[in-house]
Amino acid sequence: KSIISVTGDVINQNDFKVAEFIASKYYCNLGAALNLFCIDKVKCQKSKEFNFERTVDFAANDEQKFAIDRFIKWIDEEKFREFLLYGVTGSGKTEVYLQTVKYLAEQGKGAIVLVPEISLTPQTVKRFVERLGDKVAVIHSRLTKGQKYEQWLKIKSGESLVVVGARSALFTPVHNLSAIILDEEHDPSYKSGQTPLYHAREVAEEMCRIHNAILIL
Repeated sequence: KSIISVTGDVINQNDFKVAEFIASKYYCNLGAALNLFCIDKVKCQKSKEFNFERTVDFAANDEQKFAIDRFIKWIDEEKFREFLLYGVTGSGKTEVYLQTVKYLAEQGKGAIVLVPEISLTPQTVKRFVERLGDKVAVIHSRLTKGQKYEQWLKIKSGESLVVVGARSALFTPVHNLSAIILDEEHDPSYKSGQTPLYHAREVAEEMCRIHNAILIL
C-alpha cells in the first residue's frame, strides 16, 4: 500500500543491517526481523519506581581489575572485540559488569545487559539501579505494554543509557551502543522459540560488529 505519512524514526540504518542479518541467517522475512525493533505505542502507565539505596564501587581484586581495564581499553578504541569472562558463582563477575557499564554511562555511551531468565531480572536490575540510578531501564516480557513503552521512550530519548533485561532487550534503541553483556551466555533461553527464530548471542555479536562495540560473554 502507499505510504500516507511517516510517524517517527523507529528503525535506523544499523537496526536495518541487523534485521537483514537475522532474515538471512535464520531464513525469515525481513518484515518479521524488523518487527523485533518496533513497539506498540500505547498510553504510558506509571511504572513502579525503583527505590533502592545507592551504592558505590567495591574495591576490585587483581583479576577483576585486569578484566575491567581490558574492557575499557577496547571501549575507548571503539573497536569490535569479543570476550569470555569466566568465573564460578560468587566470584564477582557482576561487579566487573557494573564498573564497566558505569564507565560507559559516564562517557555518554550505552550498554545492554542481558540475563537468561525473567526471574533473574529484578535482582540484576536492583544491583544496577543501586549503582547507576535513573540511567537504567528494564525490558522484559512481564511488563505491561504501557510500562514497556515508557521504558522504551526513556531509552530512545537517551535518558537511560543502560538497558537490563531478558532476550528482547537486545532490540531497544540504545544511544551510542558500546557494549553488550550476556550473563550466563550458555543458557538455552537466549534462543528464540518463535518466529523470527534467532540466537541472542549470535545477533549480539553482529550488532557489536556493526556498532564497533565490545561483546562480553
